[in-house]
Amino acid sequence: MENTNDELVLKNFIKSKKEIVCEIADKIIEEINKKIEDAPLNQLSSVLGTILDKFGADEKDENEEGLLVKVFEDFDDIK
Repeated sequence: MENTNDELVLKNFIKSKKEIVCEIADKIIEEINKKIEDAPLNQLSSVLGTILDKFGADEKDENEEGLLVKVFEDFDDIK
């Protein structure tokens, strides 16, 4: 019962901070984008690997197409 209550508290806390977290993520992404041309390849590779890993983390156990696959399908439109 205690674990269930802890999970609910954590879930509600995370939901309540969603907007703030998205704003912080946007700022970090903007800063990375500003510095991307000056960054060494190993750092860019590390950032990309982290982003792909975190973005697709929930897809490892799913059999259907996940969010990461859907996002990359949209990249076909970008030139």
